[in-house]
Parts: sequence; structure tokens; C-alpha cells
Amino acid sequence: MVSAMANEVFITEPGTRIIARKGTIIIVGRNGNKQVLPPNTEEVIIATSKASISTKAIRILATKGTNLVILNPLGGDPAAIITPPIINKTVITRIRQYELFLNNETRLELARRIIACKIENQARLVRYFAKSRREPSLNDIAYSISSMATQLMSIETNKLNPEVIESIEAKAANAYWDVVTSLLPNWLGFHGRNPPEGTDLMNLALNYGYGILYSTMEKYLIMAGLDPYLAYSIQ
Repeated sequence: MVSAMANEVFITEPGTRIIARKGTIIIVGRNGNKQVLPPNTEEVIIATSKASISTKAIRILATKGTNLVILNPLGGDPAAIITPPIINKTVITRIRQYELFLNNETRLELARRIIACKIENQARLVRYFAKSRREPSLNDIAYSISSMATQLMSIETNKLNPEVIESIEAKAANAYWDVVTSLLPNWLGFHGRNPPEGTDLMNLALNYGYGILYSTMEKYLIMAGLDPYLAYSIQ
């Protein structure tokens, strides 16, 4: 099965072959049906372990500036990302990034702001659930989650530490995933977010979604001149 979303093409059908003919990328299904890769494709994502791609097709994708992402069949995380050579915008951008890494206070502040934004987004989605599902009680939970972001941002800098940030993040995440669990049908078998061990359909779908997001963000971080492999550890 081949599906397209925005400028991304997903290969999920076992037995699919990706070949090149006269400079054109052709996707051949196991039933023999052929499909030409759209010219505006920015990323090809292979989400099955039983697909094949020719080296000529890889070379043409690289020439056109198209990312090739191969996902692990179960976890959904990228097993390989083939990115065309991209000249970073400036060397100074990476230098500034590395300088941030050396400053513990800056790392903590950056972590605080990122986690606060994440919590606020969770609260917004719960508000959406409250409106779309006509469940007013969810508004109270959304307010509670949002207040955790406010609490995190109000902590004085000299009292900020990794344990505080992680504790608030975990508390907000538990409240958010409890809401998601309550809204999903029981037959899905979803009892909460469990990235490494969850084998239910919802956790597997989330793993694939995060894998796709990871590869997309890596591409744009590189294009912005940043190092995507520099972790901002707050330990």
C-alpha cells in the first residue's frame, strides 16, 4: 500500500519495489500495479521490512533532494535515514548551539520552556476533546494540566533542577494519557503510553508516528544548520 500525506510518501505493503526508469521513480506493488512518485515528494518512508529499493532509485532521490527513511517494523523508530548532502546555513549556528550545551543554567531554561510548551499543547488537545466529545468535565482536566505549565514557568531560576522539571512533566503526561485512554474504545487494548513495551494498536501507531516525526525534524534541523544529535541533557 502506498499512501501520500502532504509531500511525504509512505510504503507499507510487503513486496513493494521502488525502481528507477529514465530518471523517474516508480513504485511497483506486489500485484504489479505501478505508481510514479510525485515530483514534489520531499520524503519517502518505508514502513515495511519486505520492500526493496534499487541503488539507482536511491541515487535519483538524493539528486532530487528527497529524504529516504526506513522504519523498524515494530518500534516504528527510524532504522536508517538517507539524507542528501546539505550545506549548512552557517557554521556560527552550530557554534552557538555547542556553547548553549556548555551552560547548565541555559540548558535547564531551554528544557523548562520546551516542556512547558509540550504541556500546554496537551491541555489544548484535551480542551478540543471536551468540545468535540461534548464532555465539559474534560475542561477541568485541561485547566489542571495547563496550570502545571504555569507552575513550571513560575519556578525561580535558582530553584530549577532536573528532578522538578521531570516530575511536573510526568504528572502532566499521566493526566493527559488518562484522558486519551478514557476516550478510546476498549477493544484497542490501550492502557496508557508505553513506548518500549506497548504492543497494542494505539502504542504501535504512536511509535510509527513519532518515528516519522523524528526523521522529518532531523531533516529541518540540519537545513537550519543545527546538529540534531546534540542532546541537551539536564542531568
